[in-house]
Amino acid sequence: MTKKAIVLLMLVPLIMIGCVSYPESQSGYNTIVTIATLPPTVPIESDPTQEAHCSTEGLSVEEPTDTTYLPTEQPAETAPPLGRYESIVLSAEELDVFAKVLWLEAGTEPFEGQQAAAEVVLNRILSPYFPNSFSGVIYEEGQFTTIERIDGANPTYVQYDAINAALNGPNILPLEVVFFSQTGENDNVWGTIGGHVFCYPYTWEEEDA
Repeated sequence: MTKKAIVLLMLVPLIMIGCVSYPESQSGYNTIVTIATLPPTVPIESDPTQEAHCSTEGLSVEEPTDTTYLPTEQPAETAPPLGRYESIVLSAEELDVFAKVLWLEAGTEPFEGQQAAAEVVLNRILSPYFPNSFSGVIYEEGQFTTIERIDGANPTYVQYDAINAALNGPNILPLEVVFFSQTGENDNVWGTIGGHVFCYPYTWEEEDA
């Protein structure tokens, strides 16, 4: 083998590594392009707005369906129920007197007991056995004796809330319960809440027997 042939054999691997062969052109010759002679690729700066537009084009974006934050159904609007005390209308002054009496009579009782005491006052207004007005019930002789100390009463929002709960329900006592005291007014006991015993009216026939 001649020296020329040996040199050609040594150059073949270099030519294969450094070149890319493209398909034959119409002229029938192979076009050899040396990669080392190609200019370096320069990155093209892109428009961020255009990129964002392209990245979402054709996509369907759904809203979150977490009902905790985006409820799909709204609660139906319902008319407020008619309370059993709807016929009783209290003025602002009467409401203040009511709160003071409730504070004196049951201010140390649990909220349920204060609401029940307020219901007793309202039940009396509707009862045939007592006066049919708020002032008539509160100032009736021998009944709410704490009215004598009303000037020293210091009601809080709790008493007003208890009155509001009694007026609008849900109610605690039956309409017929018209007494409360620490020992029980009579033997017709409805039940006990806190330190008060709540009773129905007297059964006169049984009391007289």
